Formats: sequence, C-alpha cells, structure tokens
Amino acid sequence: MTAFNFGPSLEGNRTVVELIKAVLGHWPGEWVDLSDPSAPHEASRLHLQIDKAHHQLGWQPRWDFATTVARTVGWYCAVHEGANPLDCCLADLEAYQEQSAHAH
Repeated sequence: MTAFNFGPSLEGNRTVVELIKAVLGHWPGEWVDLSDPSAPHEASRLHLQIDKAHHQLGWQPRWDFATTVARTVGWYCAVHEGANPLDCCLADLEAYQEQSAHAH
C-alpha cells in the first residue's frame, strides 16, 4: 500500500495570511496576529508534494485557490448551521466531478 498527496499546484499555494483573508471573505470575522517574532522559525509556506499523484495516477487539481476556499468555507458554514456533513461532502464531490468533466 502506498500513500498519495492531493492538493494544490505550486501556483495555488498561498501564505497563511492570504488563506485567512480569503476565508474571512466568505465567513466574516476578525483575527489578530499573535505570532511571536522571537519564537523559533516556522516555514512561511508548506507545500504538499503532489508529483506522485500526478505522475502515477494522472491526477491534477481542478479547483483554483479561490474555488477551493469558497467550497471549504461553505462546507463549514453549512455544517455549522445544521447541514449533514456527509451530504455536504457528496455535494462537493459532485461539483468537483462536474468541474473535471467540463475541463476535458
């Protein structure tokens, strides 16, 4: 058995601050940067290596950053408001498959 990473292309990677700002565009709120400049360094960007999925499975991401954030935040909002999590997952999978079908 082997594991695969599925995630954004290199062009889809963003910083944590960019992600937070994008999320707040879909689910309003506030955030405060409490990072400690004297704390040990942590990478400003973490990248999933999707090469294996691309080369062995022919997989590539179909949603861009904005769509991915909108769908992810939409899932959390819907579940927070009482929607069934499985139904939300199935709706996202269906939307992703429709996007994939139109991309070919």
